[in-house]
Amino acid sequence: MSSDKADADGTALQHRLSEKELFLVLLVGITILMSITGFVLIIN
Repeated sequence: MSSDKADADGTALQHRLSEKELFLVLLVGITILMSITGFVLIIN
């Protein structure tokens, strides 16, 4: 039982980290898209 609980805790921590990572990735992706679109508009 202890091993199962440890695994559950590990997955929970990994899930929390993945959510934070996904949020950061979304922010970075949006900033990159905005910078690319602005750069293209300036060139055109």
